[in-house]
Amino acid sequence: MEKVTHSILTNDDGSPSVSELALEIAKEFEQGPKGGHAEYVYICPTGYPTIGWGHVVLKGEKFNEPMTREEADELLLKDMNKTAARVYNILRREPSQDQFDALVSMAFNTGVGTKDGIKGDFADSTLLSYYEQGKDQLAAAEFGKWVYGRVKGKMVALAGLVRRRKAEASLYATGTFTL
Repeated sequence: MEKVTHSILTNDDGSPSVSELALEIAKEFEQGPKGGHAEYVYICPTGYPTIGWGHVVLKGEKFNEPMTREEADELLLKDMNKTAARVYNILRREPSQDQFDALVSMAFNTGVGTKDGIKGDFADSTLLSYYEQGKDQLAAAEFGKWVYGRVKGKMVALAGLVRRRKAEASLYATGTFTL
């Protein structure tokens, strides 16, 4: 398969980058329990230790607490660009910046996964399949299906994910969103 060159923002090293809109969505929906960035590690609704703007703390990671806004912003940009690179590497057609931002925002939240044919992650999602087929209206509608999280052992629709997916779908389809 031939790799497509995408007309999206890039970092100084040439790697793909999200726009300020994607960061704005993340900052709205990846807030800590007190609003804004999480200065201290907390357990998110689905059970993961989290700090800053939705950074899942991995085993062995240590952060200064309280985390400053500047540190949280830097960590978010690093995390989003890491996700952007992974999303970029699985796309087979050229996205608009708005589509790319929406796809990266969702993948940042859900995890990218791998193209292994097993449904349940972004890489094998129907959303990505519709995007790759150029069926953008159907792809935009798929965002709304990714609103569930496991809470106390049960899959439930989370109000924050419903709002987030509406914003991502709007950005994907129209280039704008409201919060």
